[in-house]
Amino acid sequence: MALVTRRYMWPTSLLAVAIVTALVAMLVSVAIQPVPQCHDEFSYLLAADTLLHGRFANPTPAAWQSLQSLHVIMQPTYASKYPVGLGLVVALGLLLFGNPLAGSWLTAATLSAACTWMLAGALPRRWSLAGGLIIACHPALQVTWSQSLMQGYLTATGCAMLTGGVLRLRRRVTISNSFISGMGIALLAISRPFEGLICTGLCASALWWLWARRPITERFHRALRGGSIAMIPVSLALMLIAAHNQAVTGAWWRLPYQLHESQYGVAPLFVFSPPRMENASSRPDLSTTVLQFHAVTSLDWYLGRSGWRGWYLGCGDLLQQLFVLSFPFGCLLLLWPTRWLAFRVSQAFGVALIVQVAASGSVCWVFSHYAAPLLPWLLLLSLIAARTTVRNMRSRKTLAWIALSGLITLQLALLCWNTNGVVQRSDRAWAIQRQRIVQQLASTGGKHLILVRYSLEHNVHQEWVYNAADPLNSDIVWARDERDDWTQEVLERYGGGRQVWRLDADQFNLAPSTTSFQIPRIEPPSFDGLHPVVVDQPLVHVL
Repeated sequence: MALVTRRYMWPTSLLAVAIVTALVAMLVSVAIQPVPQCHDEFSYLLAADTLLHGRFANPTPAAWQSLQSLHVIMQPTYASKYPVGLGLVVALGLLLFGNPLAGSWLTAATLSAACTWMLAGALPRRWSLAGGLIIACHPALQVTWSQSLMQGYLTATGCAMLTGGVLRLRRRVTISNSFISGMGIALLAISRPFEGLICTGLCASALWWLWARRPITERFHRALRGGSIAMIPVSLALMLIAAHNQAVTGAWWRLPYQLHESQYGVAPLFVFSPPRMENASSRPDLSTTVLQFHAVTSLDWYLGRSGWRGWYLGCGDLLQQLFVLSFPFGCLLLLWPTRWLAFRVSQAFGVALIVQVAASGSVCWVFSHYAAPLLPWLLLLSLIAARTTVRNMRSRKTLAWIALSGLITLQLALLCWNTNGVVQRSDRAWAIQRQRIVQQLASTGGKHLILVRYSLEHNVHQEWVYNAADPLNSDIVWARDERDDWTQEVLERYGGGRQVWRLDADQFNLAPSTTSFQIPRIEPPSFDGLHPVVVDQPLVHVL
């Protein structure tokens, strides 16, 4: 009986860490009440809705010029430009819980369990569980990634699974560890292909170096055996990517991201690439906001980040993001570095971390989820440093318990502080207003068309126009009220049987408000710039 209990203790512990992580994420969501805000989040919502319709891409919608959105492909298909991974995560949250953010809670739980399993490949299980709880209560992760659809949990989970496989394969090649390593590579491929490819190469190099004391023929035999098993999930991921590419771009080898950038992008992805100035000229089929985002905002950012200076700044930005993601547990790296760096595992993944930072620094834009593959490595090195320091002191167990308990307590205090800071922020007020309009219109029933009008000083980062996978049959359609001919076509295609509203987006009072609003049902009253439109009159009277 005791043997059976011990057999299931480890899987139960992994499950418990995952449940704690998900519960913490849900509690923070209750306090913050997050809403989609970034361009990327709306693009992931489109990807998820498309998948829930049973397809990878949608036909180009009617009057698509007025329905243009950032990070969305309109021709030859209507789809998100991003890899399929996070779309699947958001779709899972919608399918299981009816909440897109639930996908972030689930992947947060998966990461904590994966990190716990990874750490057990190099440390005792007690230390591994402590590492999982560090992820569960992490102040930055739970307030950013867990409360956004634009998160790095899936990528970090892939790295943790691959790294945990490497730590075990260095001793013995087994089917299970090889397969889990392949699953990690697959997650990296479907979430962040560029960083994932580098991470995979670095983990493979680390494993080869950890085998350095074995004969070369044995190393090749191990690599062939483990690689053949790992290729099973990797092949499935590649087929999924190819099918997604074919559906969106018409070519199995061309990524949706590549197609989108060829159509809209002016600033390149990498600091050493030249800009596409041919896309910066005025185009009659592009909206003003989309053109401004790519030809002005993004280009200005690239011009300040191009060349070697840009690479240096990118590495600095990435290290800053890493500090936020690893604080406070990353401070453990300062403990007795001459000791913990003597281990071959520490040396292998320490070098891998430096190379990954150098490679990712070549990307023009740096966000926290770009650093996702580095998070498991930092956690591994930090706990190796902590355990090495404790082993060289008296009262080891007592010191370890006090240190780790204090670290988790500090994280919980910072988590409460960060949560309160997000609640007090005013830069998301426009997104809250947009969500309230959606909820209020849904409660009134019927179908609606909202014509969005921007001022000349509009902030391109506050984009209101995003739609579902099938706009024609959606209850709410958002369209740009920018050109008379576009608006006329939108009214002809979508106005029939719908209540039409005009939204003056930049007339909103962006101060947070806890009071509910009432959308007017008769003219001339309005709510914060939202006006009903009479569509049975000539367009000249409407405008």
